[in-house]
Amino acid sequence: MAIVHVAAADGALLGSYDYQPFLAWAPDGRRFASSDEDGSVRITDMPTGKWRQLLDAPPWKHVQALDWSPDGRFLVVRPVGSPGEWLWMVDIEGRRATLVPLDHEVWSPRWTEGGSALVVVDIEEELWRVPIDPRTGLLRDKPSRVLPVSGVGGLGFSCTDDGAHIVYPRGPGRANVWMLDLVTRATTRVTRGSFEDRRARLSPDQTRVLVTRRVKGVGSDVFVLPVSGGEPVRLTSYQSSSYAAWSPDGRQIAFHMADSSRLFIAVADADGSNLRRYEGAETSGALAWSPGRTIAFPSPGGHEIRELDVATGSVRDLYNCGQDSQLWQPQWAPDGRRLAVLETPLRSNDPPGIIVVEPQTGSRTVAHVELAAPIGWSQDGLCVYMVTRRRALDRAPATDVHLPRPATERAAATPLLALLRVPAAGGVADTVTVLPHPVDMWSAVDVSLDGRRAVYCAADFIADIWMFDRKSD
Repeated sequence: MAIVHVAAADGALLGSYDYQPFLAWAPDGRRFASSDEDGSVRITDMPTGKWRQLLDAPPWKHVQALDWSPDGRFLVVRPVGSPGEWLWMVDIEGRRATLVPLDHEVWSPRWTEGGSALVVVDIEEELWRVPIDPRTGLLRDKPSRVLPVSGVGGLGFSCTDDGAHIVYPRGPGRANVWMLDLVTRATTRVTRGSFEDRRARLSPDQTRVLVTRRVKGVGSDVFVLPVSGGEPVRLTSYQSSSYAAWSPDGRQIAFHMADSSRLFIAVADADGSNLRRYEGAETSGALAWSPGRTIAFPSPGGHEIRELDVATGSVRDLYNCGQDSQLWQPQWAPDGRRLAVLETPLRSNDPPGIIVVEPQTGSRTVAHVELAAPIGWSQDGLCVYMVTRRRALDRAPATDVHLPRPATERAAATPLLALLRVPAAGGVADTVTVLPHPVDMWSAVDVSLDGRRAVYCAADFIADIWMFDRKSD
């Protein structure tokens, strides 16, 4: 069990907690408020260490956040477990709580410097300004939207009284897209920051990368960015786009779109224009564009690999494994006749593995037996590239000698991905490399057709600080 200690600057112990409390210092620096495990709020006097309970019967069960008004008169409380009751205002001296009426859920309340408003973040990760009467602590006008953010959550932020400047952390999250030279093993960071990017896909000419980026905390859209660095360009604005893939000539992209209950395929030009929706092509996983005009995709249940003809919109079954297995991660061979697919048995003790199927003939070959994700083919069509989990200790230990011992031990316990190359006809897998960063195995890695480069989204757990200047927006 973790013990949290609160101490004065001279080291005097003010309190110990066997849970994670939420704390808020009073503006005078002589008191602090803390939440208790049962939802009660204490006010602790710093010089003496004495405390008192703020409310005899708080109208909430647990507390998620606290913040003290700049004049020290009010404490705003964000409770947990009381739907519809998102914020309460507590009069410190009167020891009474008043509900702040809001029409949607918010988190992380923070007072502006002058005490005339609260700044909160909602479920779509947008910052809102909630006007408060500093004399009464009551809502004095309708809340107004300030700006969309990403990754703030409960990390907190600070705002000037006029709302002109907001400083906030963003993250932590999956942050960086990396390029790996498979010949020299040199790595290049393509992006920096705390954006949550997934499923990097290298363009056929190897100059651009498609990524699915989390937006507003509840959805995702497709972005493209240059390999050489620069600002990403947003290609979709639906908050329901994912699993993007390039057409073989790099002139179009395919991706998932979602409605209330389904995922289906959409296709657009490479700049995001000329959208075509194929609502009859319902899917549940990665898309694979063939050398022609068709796209292979797993069915919603994963029991079939189907094919969408982009020109006509028709859909047909390519390969059916029956109800005893599921098929994922299809990858077309360069000749457009064979597919590499991950097959996972559901009702037997058979291990998962990579199979190569030829839809025209119905042939099926087991290329590799292991839980792995196929990510591409060699240019000659003889081998399949795949990634699978490996322990960090499988690497040469010298790669981490610069890390402190605890960091080295943590890295050793983290599964990394090995990039393998296996003959499509079956045989011994060759380990090309072990990726130097923790990476999600599913749809996170792409390899160029010439086998010289790999691009992936590193699972970096980082955050950064942003400042919003409203006057220059």
